[in-house]
Amino acid sequence: IKELKSVVKGIKKYRILVSEGNATEMDKRFKKLVTSGGYEELLYINNKGESVQLFLYSKNNKVKEIICKVKDKNDFVIVSAEGNLKINDIQKLVSATVAKN
Repeated sequence: IKELKSVVKGIKKYRILVSEGNATEMDKRFKKLVTSGGYEELLYINNKGESVQLFLYSKNNKVKEIICKVKDKNDFVIVSAEGNLKINDIQKLVSATVAKN
């Protein structure tokens, strides 16, 4: 919980996109966005056709946006959080989450 609080306090805006039944097309569009937008992939997990990816956009050594993409055969979900986030806080949150699983 402590790790989550430190990340959340820097978030100014959330966006959520959910697409059902059009995952392949949405994934193609998303890949173009992160490739052309200068995003860095932080985490990739694939389990039985379901994937989770975490991307960061940083500027001047500060994380400005973090995007979590969840995709399976049919569904596609993106959660975007924008603000002034600290990379150390994000790394602690990811480490704590992975350690629990």
